[in-house]
Amino acid sequence: MRIPRLSRPLLLTILVPIGGGILMLMLVLIAFESARGVAIEEQERKAEEIVELTASTIEELWIAPRREAIETLADSRTLERRIEGQVPFDALAREWRVAEDLLRGYFFIYYGLRDGTIEYYPDGELPEDFDPRGRPWYEAGMSAEGGPAWTSPYEEAITGETVVSTAAPIDQGGERIGVISTDIQFDGLKAILEHIELPTGGSVFLVDESGRPFIGTDAAYIGRDRLPPSGEELFVASSEPMSNGWRASVTIPRPHLAESFADLLQPIMVASVLILLIGGGITSLLVGRTASRAYRLAGYFQRTLEQDAPLQEVFRTRDEFSLLNERFNEVLDQARRTAEHRLAQERAFRFLVEQAPVGFFKTNRQGELLYINPHCASLLGYTQDEAMREIVSVRELYADGTDRDRFLEELLAHGEVRNRKMQFLKRCGETFWISMTARLREDTTAGGAGDLELEGFLVDVTKEVEERESLVQMAERDPLTGAGNRRAFDTAAEAVAERAHATGQQVALIVFDVDHFKAINDTYGHDAGDALLRQIAELGRYRLREGDLFARLGGDEFAVLLPGTSHEAATRLAERLRADVRGMPLPGPVPEPPTLSLGIAVRAGGEVQIPALFKAADSAMYEAKQAGRDRWSTG
Repeated sequence: MRIPRLSRPLLLTILVPIGGGILMLMLVLIAFESARGVAIEEQERKAEEIVELTASTIEELWIAPRREAIETLADSRTLERRIEGQVPFDALAREWRVAEDLLRGYFFIYYGLRDGTIEYYPDGELPEDFDPRGRPWYEAGMSAEGGPAWTSPYEEAITGETVVSTAAPIDQGGERIGVISTDIQFDGLKAILEHIELPTGGSVFLVDESGRPFIGTDAAYIGRDRLPPSGEELFVASSEPMSNGWRASVTIPRPHLAESFADLLQPIMVASVLILLIGGGITSLLVGRTASRAYRLAGYFQRTLEQDAPLQEVFRTRDEFSLLNERFNEVLDQARRTAEHRLAQERAFRFLVEQAPVGFFKTNRQGELLYINPHCASLLGYTQDEAMREIVSVRELYADGTDRDRFLEELLAHGEVRNRKMQFLKRCGETFWISMTARLREDTTAGGAGDLELEGFLVDVTKEVEERESLVQMAERDPLTGAGNRRAFDTAAEAVAERAHATGQQVALIVFDVDHFKAINDTYGHDAGDALLRQIAELGRYRLREGDLFARLGGDEFAVLLPGTSHEAATRLAERLRADVRGMPLPGPVPEPPTLSLGIAVRAGGEVQIPALFKAADSAMYEAKQAGRDRWSTG
């Protein structure tokens, strides 16, 4: 079998790089010894620059933000109010949660006081005998001068992980009362150290104030008392101390310091250029052909996407470009079908929303109106276009602005609120009741930056609310006189009794009826009797204070409940009622004013028992009747 000979161009393609490599190796061997000293000095200088740059980077990107964060947390007004017991810990935790989100790498945020109090975020379970005053961060913070203090790495109490803490003192009234601190993991530091480029075998570390390495790219040295000294076998360099006393250090095996020589850069570059020229001549045709096909395919992609042009098979040959052409056509065809389906869905949804008999709206978190359907605009007294132009913020639609604040808080907590009833303002200033259902969703439009949008619908429930309020009033009002009924009296009496038990105040009760009322009804008719009862009820309500209750218990019997009223005040009111009735205008055929028989009972504090109080007043009323009517009596 005849073995085909390699062509001259192919032979040259192989032999020239080999010859160039041999020549380059000879030059490296010749220059090695003379360049060794220069290279080592240069590498050592670069290593020293690296540790200083590393220290500067860690100081700026890692230490400074955390120092500023703990100073800000220590000066927080919310922390001061929490220590004084003015706000719940949840308010402080929300503030700490923001700091955690801004500066990744916090493990815990907490504060400890001289009395042993500690509060921390996030949740965790401390040991039963845990005392913050014995922890490294507490001691560091209490002795800090001129800024936050940093601890050496230690084992965190809840999870057992190794952390370092930055702590700042808490001062009040010129006195140091405690420490606020954060536990910080080393993930961010590891990322910084791992991106530092060193010669082969080189490692970079952070050492604490005592010189002990606590994090680095070579685990063999972590936990030792200190790094080994610089010597013949190992080069060691450390930075100036950072603001928290740490230093950045590197270790490099000395044989690796001379891996590359700056003095050989020029011959290496010359040889590389020669090789590149030779290789470039061989590959230029292939590169030109490939570039031409790539530009052709890119132009086809652009035309198809921008002009919605028909799909084509640009390349007939079966190679990578034709496969890419085919896959692009498949993806674009599927995307077009998906877009058409989505557009049809959006049009259908838009039609339903526009025609829906409920109010639909969409706003951003700041309250700017993004969309409102015609029905919702009509409920508010606008056309759709007027609402979009004139409603600057939906906050102005709330009759009570705090309703929106509470509504947003619940939305942020649960993501959705259903059937919340609130009062809104129409364009004309008239209030009406609405029931709103809404949810939060992320703004996915271009430039939305992950902001939150609020969308939902509302319906007018004014009639429903008014009917409910009317039913409540009807259930507690006497239909004839408009005074409270027996149910309203019983409810109010129980509340008054509970308040009297708690405060010790006096409670007075007047019970009365109309003397010979049955005879008036029988003689002059029920219409006259009803008119008489309405006039008496009107007189009674006129005489009462806010907080008193005038109730019709049934027939011609009435009760007056008087919280915080003495016996003398109750008797004066009873006398006025009796006098008012004798002097009131008479209805229709009734020839002379009626008289009242009144019973008065007064109790205080724990003695206010409604059944007993009512019985005493009722008995006193009958004593007044037996004594000749048209008078009052006390029980």
